[in-house]
Amino acid sequence: MTSVDDRGQATTVRYPYIYTEEGIKMFEPMEINGTVMTQFVWDSAKRTFVCTDEGVSASVEFYCPANYPNYVGTYRMRYGSSQSTVTISQKIEGVSYTLRGLPQFDIEVSFNFDTECIDLLYQYLGKYGSYQVYLCPWDAAAGYLTWSEGTGLSGYITSQGTDPMTIEFEDNGVYGSASSLLYYAFTGSPSSDTAAGSLLQIPYPTLQKISN
Repeated sequence: MTSVDDRGQATTVRYPYIYTEEGIKMFEPMEINGTVMTQFVWDSAKRTFVCTDEGVSASVEFYCPANYPNYVGTYRMRYGSSQSTVTISQKIEGVSYTLRGLPQFDIEVSFNFDTECIDLLYQYLGKYGSYQVYLCPWDAAAGYLTWSEGTGLSGYITSQGTDPMTIEFEDNGVYGSASSLLYYAFTGSPSSDTAAGSLLQIPYPTLQKISN
């Protein structure tokens, strides 16, 4: 839960919860502006968690960022000397997308609430024969890659308005030096012992929007 004070300073507090048959229950009571909440039921029609604690009138409502729909569309994706026509479609509204058009596998794209742009993060892609394939952040200049959770590339817009929207990518700060991506095959759970090699190199990717 992120709140912003009158000086513009943001404070984020995390509230763990568990699922119930009807909704969620806070692992510990959640207190906001003096109101304590513990249990919520899910209202699918309103896409809202409604607090059921006695004497409490509160809810957690679905919010779709205004910029989320802007990234749905068809793009020209350039990487190294290659390019592909790809599409980005809604996966989970307000949260994620699916990128299709690269060889073999689709990629989950995340919406970044802080940058209001998109991220390409480490993820499992699927099976290739007997191998397990992951999208791994990669430092194309140094040759290093990582398979750590949360690592990846954050997008930023370099042109828009009358020009086609163009998105470039940089390391998201978790790994520290990634500039590119790999489809990387492993013989088991990702580790140095199971690493088998790359199936596709995606150096320095950029996306230029062609159409909505």
